[in-house]
Amino acid sequence: MEKLIFHQHGHAASNTRLSPSAYYIEEDITPKVVRIYAGTAPSADATFDIYDDGVSIFDNPASQTLHRTTGEITIIEAGTSVTLGVGQNFEDAIERFNDTIIEKGSWISCDVIGTGNGKDFTVILEYESEE
Repeated sequence: MEKLIFHQHGHAASNTRLSPSAYYIEEDITPKVVRIYAGTAPSADATFDIYDDGVSIFDNPASQTLHRTTGEITIIEAGTSVTLGVGQNFEDAIERFNDTIIEKGSWISCDVIGTGNGKDFTVILEYESEE
């Protein structure tokens, strides 16, 4: 498997692009797994998104919760970001991708949506070549 590695040294601001700003994709690829690491674990959830020409590569699952007392069902807003949980230094093997192949000629970028006060983030996208 091959890798694209994004990194932010020190404190990152929320809604910031990680370095490098983008990778140019020279052949069709299929995302397989994302791994997130923080040198300093976040004190609140840290969220990230990876984009293929500005569109998230992650699926967008809506979820529902059932209130045990009232029986009321609440739909939780869906989102495409992935999370590094409170107090965690790494999240291994995130595999929640939409069903698309990343095509040759695409630009891939990664944003930190919310830092959760963590720092020194590294996000790794592992993929397989389609050629």
